[in-house]
Amino acid sequence: METDVAIVGAGIAGVSLAAELASRRSVVVLEQEHAPGYHATGRSAALFAPNYGGPLLAALTAASERHLRRPPAGFAEHPLLDPQSILFSAAAIRSHSSMPLQKNSAPPMSVSND
Repeated sequence: METDVAIVGAGIAGVSLAAELASRRSVVVLEQEHAPGYHATGRSAALFAPNYGGPLLAALTAASERHLRRPPAGFAEHPLLDPQSILFSAAAIRSHSSMPLQKNSAPPMSVSND
């Protein structure tokens, strides 16, 4: 099979790029997982969870929180976040977890698709 462009990863960025190029080029999207959007896309694009992840992820989340909760006037027709309930689960709790939950943070919100 010949193709003009090969895109590695079927997350939001990869599939969006493929859709943009497909009208002009032959495109193939390569994904190692069983479903597109399996990793970060599946978690991060649909859920704003300030208490999820380690220090770096918590810092990135905190940096975006004000904008998501109170976007500038005229930025969006509808709210960007909707309150949701969520339950994090794990097979075992370990004190050395690589992605600890941060305590005393705001509740998670889903990204609004209105």
